[in-house]
Amino acid sequence: MADLEQTVGTEITLTLKGHDYKAEKLTLGDWAEFERVAKDKHRKNIISSGREVYGDDMPASVFDAMIRPLTEAEIEQYQSSVEGITFLLWKSLSKRHKDMTLEKAADLVTLDDISTITEAIIGTSAKNAPTAEAAKD
Repeated sequence: MADLEQTVGTEITLTLKGHDYKAEKLTLGDWAEFERVAKDKHRKNIISSGREVYGDDMPASVFDAMIRPLTEAEIEQYQSSVEGITFLLWKSLSKRHKDMTLEKAADLVTLDDISTITEAIIGTSAKNAPTAEAAKD
């Protein structure tokens, strides 16, 4: 029960582009949505690469690659991308800032602020992040 306090209801203040934003820690639902987005991106990349190599006559192995679960490394790779960081920032900010959109969150992300955002949003929410092993259960 001691971990519950560290994973639920903690507010984080981020100063981005001269404005203060209230962010919430990410929930398991947020992480699940993030994984769905990462998987969709992965599938689109596989389809695109498969079409470049095979045209419309893709072998079954390409489709097998599309349906397999993402590895923990693949999820972490997307999590550390600008696109992934922007998505997680949006999920965190939209809990307190109801007018926050993914596009508005993208406008807040700068190279100077990426490490601050990552530490605040991902670092403090890491206890909520499901692992690949947990997803298999």
